[in-house]
Amino acid sequence: MPADKVDPIYFDRPYYLAPDKGGEKAYRLLVEVMRQSGRAAIARYAAHDRLYLVMLRPVPGAHPGSGGLVMQQLLYADEVRPLAEVPIPEGQASEAELKLASQVVEQIASDSFDSCGISQRRTRSYAGRESSARWRVTRFLCRPRRSSPHRSSI
Repeated sequence: MPADKVDPIYFDRPYYLAPDKGGEKAYRLLVEVMRQSGRAAIARYAAHDRLYLVMLRPVPGAHPGSGGLVMQQLLYADEVRPLAEVPIPEGQASEAELKLASQVVEQIASDSFDSCGISQRRTRSYAGRESSARWRVTRFLCRPRRSSPHRSSI
């Protein structure tokens, strides 16, 4: 099926897939054919006594021709809350408000996910000799790039 036909709202967890020994050529051919055709595969995957709905899709790599496959675990339709059930109040925006909001979006917009600097770092800290670990997640949010060397705090 065309990869863009699956709404990302159904995406749950991604898993990278790699070939077994001796399967490198078949893997490369499959990735390239799927990439060129813009297609993905829908399948069922059994693990931990549960049946999962998954989508196999090609993803680009850092270098041309170095992409791979991702097994994207999907949510079933009954696991996604319909938008009609979400209470969204109605309202109107004036032309001036729309223009100002558009300018703000253009100032902070980026063409690349990587250029935003979004990342998560997980660090494990142990308390004495205990075997349990605490995870701390630090998030770095997208900040607009400024042309001046002085950056202001956001």
